[in-house]
Amino acid sequence: MRQHGFSLDGGFAEYLKTPAVNLCKVPAHVPLDRACILSDAVATSYHAVTKRAQVRPGQTVALVGVGGVGLHALQMARLAGAWVIAIDVNEARLELAQTLGADAIVDARQGPFHQAVRQLTEDEGVDVVLGFVANQDTLPSSYQSLKRAGRLVFVGYTPQLPLSAMPHELVRNEWEILGSRANTKQELQETMDLVAQRRIQPIVDRVFPFAEVESAFETLRQGGSLGRNVLAI
Repeated sequence: MRQHGFSLDGGFAEYLKTPAVNLCKVPAHVPLDRACILSDAVATSYHAVTKRAQVRPGQTVALVGVGGVGLHALQMARLAGAWVIAIDVNEARLELAQTLGADAIVDARQGPFHQAVRQLTEDEGVDVVLGFVANQDTLPSSYQSLKRAGRLVFVGYTPQLPLSAMPHELVRNEWEILGSRANTKQELQETMDLVAQRRIQPIVDRVFPFAEVESAFETLRQGGSLGRNVLAI
């Protein structure tokens, strides 16, 4: 079965040729199974939190989905000085999020999560909602979790799902809606520096041998991983 890359095919190969200018040196103490997720889950979170969401000390942040990318965004937001609410439907992920420093956790299986977010913020809402899951169930609560002049940043998405927003709500609340995609080489290097300083912890759940690639995809489809899964080639 042919697998398609995010922007370029061919990552599942024993050898890969790339211009040397694209390379960044891996910090000496970081194992390769951790290093291989830095340019995706970790640096993508860095870009979303620092550049797109522009999280600042003292702000409140809600993370919708604390999977492979969201758990690293949690660490980035805490490092930026924010008060962070982790939202998910997976109890084990929420427990891990709490271990990694989440100030509050919300189990979205209990109902629309904006109600819990409002209660946690004394009905004020949060400065930033970072959406790592975007579907017809999460979108309404994502909007309603924002405070006035809040910022909603989409990192994850559901293909073909239309974005529904009432213009008068955007104007009245002065909300910003942004997308965040990947990262730059400079941001990857800055991320590596944070990992080298042990200020950010790359989270790897399982390492699959190449012969079990289909099992790796099935685990991904089931959505039960705590952090990122890695394929050893």
